[in-house]
Amino acid sequence: MPSSSSGSDWDLDHLSLDQLMDAFLKARKRGDVERAADAFELIAWQAYNEILKYQRGKMASVPFHDAEDLASITIERLVASSTKSARNFKGTTPSELWAYIYKTADNIRNDFWKKRKRRDGIAQVVSIDAETDTEEGPSRRELAISDDDLSQIEVDELFYAVLSDIPQKQRPIIWDRWHGTPAKEAAMKHGLTSSNVDQIYKRFKDRLRKAWSDHQAGGLDGNNGDGIS
Repeated sequence: MPSSSSGSDWDLDHLSLDQLMDAFLKARKRGDVERAADAFELIAWQAYNEILKYQRGKMASVPFHDAEDLASITIERLVASSTKSARNFKGTTPSELWAYIYKTADNIRNDFWKKRKRRDGIAQVVSIDAETDTEEGPSRRELAISDDDLSQIEVDELFYAVLSDIPQKQRPIIWDRWHGTPAKEAAMKHGLTSSNVDQIYKRFKDRLRKAWSDHQAGGLDGNNGDGIS
């Protein structure tokens, strides 16, 4: 909770959300960053239900707990940025403040979809050969990667850990193929033959399969980071 400034004229604990927004805007107008930050932090905590409703309205196709998680992350982001917001917010009305809060929620939701898309891409590419590889192509089975098997943070680590081990000149080729650029188009773009592109991408996928196997055996080493930036 924020460390409220002393004095009876700045008792925020019992104010409604609307009153807190009014207090924040008045403190901002006065240039009182400390008090504006105190008010903004309380606004973030009290806005949870509205943010949850907003996130849920944008995420009707996913489980409710995902919207709850994103609402919580939004609150954490807002609380962590209370002083920065107190300094940088340029609006003068509650509607502009709500737009600022919802923009933060949008950014976090966009991060979620990007990571979900990347995770689904890994689930598609990382597979296990049921038989040995042959030029005719092995029979294959998709490796099911559920949320319980591989978190979004672990997916990022897996993909980028493997990519960082690839020679730097090959990374743009892999990046393009990973994001759906056809081999012929990637070959023309990077001045290679389609066969070269296929070989580079195949080696990457082989390494990715190996990384997934190692992950199953013992997990990736490394720090998961301090959260969403």
